[in-house]
Amino acid sequence: MGRRLPDSTLTLRIDPDVVLWARMRALRSGTSVNQMVRQFLEEYAAVPSGFWEGLSPPWSSDEPPPSAASPE
Repeated sequence: MGRRLPDSTLTLRIDPDVVLWARMRALRSGTSVNQMVRQFLEEYAAVPSGFWEGLSPPWSSDEPPPSAASPE
């Protein structure tokens, strides 16, 4: 298996009522809002098996990833 990056922290702005109802729903399900969001993002970001086969990485492992705010 490849090298795993450390977990990232994500900050979101969410309506307090939404958070309250999400916490109540998570509590009833025996989980946490954090775990629910993590599971959603893992499923959302899932890539079908073989999708990356034959594709070159967007940058070499020697270079840092390109900046999202790179000047043109």
